[in-house]
Amino acid sequence: MTTIIWAVSIIYLLVMLWIGFRVSKEGSASFDDYAIAGKKLPLFLLMWTYLATVWGAADFVGTPDQGYHVGLSWLVWVLGSEGGKLVFALTLAGFLARFSFKSMGEFIENVIAKDYAHCDFSLF
Repeated sequence: MTTIIWAVSIIYLLVMLWIGFRVSKEGSASFDDYAIAGKKLPLFLLMWTYLATVWGAADFVGTPDQGYHVGLSWLVWVLGSEGGKLVFALTLAGFLARFSFKSMGEFIENVIAKDYAHCDFSLF
């Protein structure tokens, strides 16, 4: 059984590398094109892309596990967590798309962290 798993894994790796090398010639011209699709995605597609990224293994493996152990009261956390992600995708994502930021990290660094650093230095 272990040999079969290794063989399938190696074949999968080789196929993915082959696909990667084959399409690398048609790669993106810049990071903007790669990270945010050159701002050409419609809002609904951008929203579902964000949700697919955020809803990872933790939501599909960890949340049901905790729900099993905690019980029905875990549903409150799930609704708040997942509902918050949906509200963000529908509201703040469209607002942030107006700026030139390519990630939330850039937004936090340039807008929020800069203001806090300015406040800290003004105390001295």
